[in-house]
Amino acid sequence: RNWTYCPNDAVGSGQLPRFAERLKAAEGENYTKLNPLYAAWAYDAMYLAKAAMEATKSVDGPTLSKWIEANAKNFKTGVSGPLDASANNHFLMSGTETIVLGIELDKPRSDGLYKRAAGC
Repeated sequence: RNWTYCPNDAVGSGQLPRFAERLKAAEGENYTKLNPLYAAWAYDAMYLAKAAMEATKSVDGPTLSKWIEANAKNFKTGVSGPLDASANNHFLMSGTETIVLGIELDKPRSDGLYKRAAGC
């Protein structure tokens, strides 16, 4: 959802474009070598792992997994959208609030977002 736009959404107003601007400022010339979508996934993953380690005071994998399963829904990064996890599903971006259908994927808008097919 955070990587798509609806017809009335202002250019540059989404979570991903704002993240991309921060990434561009931080990376300078290297920005052209990066993909903001992948960088957003990495950003969210690292901050979720950091939150889990700080909350549990552990780096033990099973301990971190249990914390993430219990707390991913409450973790707000603002880049990739709502996260979700369970004992059966560690694919963090699997909820209907996160994944939506985009169209015209060969024509991203000037801010890098894709047109949302429905749900506007």
